[in-house]
Amino acid sequence: MSDLTVNIKVATRGDITIISLYENILASEVNEYFISKVKEALDAECKKMIIDMTNVLFINSLVLGTLSLAHRELLQNGGRLIVSNIGNTKKIFDIAHSSDVLTIVDTLEDAIQKLSN
Repeated sequence: MSDLTVNIKVATRGDITIISLYENILASEVNEYFISKVKEALDAECKKMIIDMTNVLFINSLVLGTLSLAHRELLQNGGRLIVSNIGNTKKIFDIAHSSDVLTIVDTLEDAIQKLSN
């Protein structure tokens, strides 16, 4: 990814993998990087994943597709995905009916608490 700076961070808190997005997901290189981080977590047999969308104003259909894929794969393997801080992208989630399928919470702390129970 040559000159592109991607503001996506991956961290763990106990058995929870947290992928935090801090920018809009528009460029194909950013999409590829985000998808690769989600796949890495799934390949590592992650059972609890949070996608935190702090400061994200726009996402595209590839992001929604990646979230749906992760959700489905985690469910099939006894895991769970929670998306937090969708804020400005809520309308996109609603239009795509993703908010009907995915577990969405207001804050990262809410997501961690839900997965810790």
